[in-house]
Amino acid sequence: MDDCKKILWENVSLLMHQHYGKENLTQCAEDSGVGPGTMSRIKAQETSVGIDTIEKLATLFKVQTYELMIPNLNNQEVVVVKSMRRMKPGQRSDLVKISTTLAEPDRGDGDSPKHAAQ
Repeated sequence: MDDCKKILWENVSLLMHQHYGKENLTQCAEDSGVGPGTMSRIKAQETSVGIDTIEKLATLFKVQTYELMIPNLNNQEVVVVKSMRRMKPGQRSDLVKISTTLAEPDRGDGDSPKHAAQ
């Protein structure tokens, strides 16, 4: 099982690099309203933080609160999720259909949706 403290720090670190171009605990603390001591403890993975703290960080980085707890989050996933939020509902459902079709295994019988779309 993944350690929640480690996951939180890895995602906050990733988002700081994306947002500021580097790790910047002081600026992150100031911009999010999270205390600098709390930011240091998050980095050191020494403390459990409340949902209020996670919400402040999520708001700063313009992600959903739960996304800060997704293991192995990467830059590409962050970009995709943010892009999907800007889409109209119909566009999102079309993208999901396309993604689902592409993710289906090829059965090799020529009848899979992947072949039908070609």
